[in-house]
Amino acid sequence: MSRSRDELAREIGRRPRVSWWIGVIMAIGFAALVLPAITTERWLGSLGKRFVEGRPAPYTLRVPPFNGYEVENAHVGGGGVPAGIVVSRGAIVSDKDAENAARVEAATPRGPLPYLTLFFLVLVFAAIFAHHTRRSNLGRLLRVQLVTLGLIALVAWVVKIAMLASSMSILVVPVALFAMVPTIALDRVVGLATGVLAALVIALVGPFDVGLSILMLVQVSVAGLVISTSRRVTRRSTSYRIRCDRCGSPRRSDRRSRRCSRFRCCRSTSGSSARSRPES
Repeated sequence: MSRSRDELAREIGRRPRVSWWIGVIMAIGFAALVLPAITTERWLGSLGKRFVEGRPAPYTLRVPPFNGYEVENAHVGGGGVPAGIVVSRGAIVSDKDAENAARVEAATPRGPLPYLTLFFLVLVFAAIFAHHTRRSNLGRLLRVQLVTLGLIALVAWVVKIAMLASSMSILVVPVALFAMVPTIALDRVVGLATGVLAALVIALVGPFDVGLSILMLVQVSVAGLVISTSRRVTRRSTSYRIRCDRCGSPRRSDRRSRRCSRFRCCRSTSGSSARSRPES
């Protein structure tokens, strides 16, 4: 039997798992995919997409919905501005809209430093995700982490394109699903890690707002903790440790009767049910 098991183990290949250096490589690739989505407004301006008074807006210009944006001697957005929108795509840019867009563009940091900062920030988030999911038996598998990171990057691009092309609020993005689905399909460790990473990435796509990120983190945390996992821990059967009161043979632990109904003496209904176990 041991020889056949060894031969079977050699025939069946071990599923590839994530080591620390594979996690770092995946984190670098994930950051490279997500960074252009986070910094879209920065490089759209360099491509000539600007807000000119009296012309339709080329894309939807947004600021942090709760905190707004601090510009020179003024504050744009925040408070009563719905979804942090300064001007929607296709709307005719007014004098005030063009002024606010110019102020936001002038106050935006330039140069390579913001790109490097955001790149390393997303890299750290993805590396923490890879390290945390390695604690799970299913989360340490290479295909699980590749699919998860790929889906988060894809959703980040979809959300960014939808926010540039429409006036939708970022709050309509179902971030809690990133914690619910992995928790149900895999386990709670993978579910919480996936939800937290997705919430942080989508908050950065936003543009980033502290209140918005806290709200998303609360959503994924509650969803990951409330949803029950589908994989239940099976307990070892205790049927061989519970024996019949009459004949001493093993009986099922879920039977109400204290007799096993296995032998004729136990199947009969006559006689007293409480007899001592026969001596071996």
